[in-house]
Amino acid sequence: MLLQNDFLARNSKRLEYIFEKAIFHKGFSCIDVLQPCITFNNTYEYFRERVYKLEEADYKPDNYENAVMKSLEYDGKIPIGIFYDKENETFESAIRGKSNYFKEREIPEIEEILKEKV
Repeated sequence: MLLQNDFLARNSKRLEYIFEKAIFHKGFSCIDVLQPCITFNNTYEYFRERVYKLEEADYKPDNYENAVMKSLEYDGKIPIGIFYDKENETFESAIRGKSNYFKEREIPEIEEILKEKV
């Protein structure tokens, strides 16, 4: 979170939803996956008792300072979900307008490529 990325999420369930949101997000995305190891360090119950969903806590992921504070919560309850989501100009779109190299070539849109893979 301190890297000031545009999309930050933490989750242990519904990862497909979180990964899809991160992939189609324009900007840098970071996902923290909580995965208890039941073989060597049985922390399943620990996490199950402590995690709560930000969506159910009426949390809005539009404030960076709030996102930082929520991402650091580990005492007692542990929040999961989307902490911060802000659209910014991507490197690709910024450089296309400034470089003749990119103007000379046809570059496929990343969304089209990702839709084929998802």
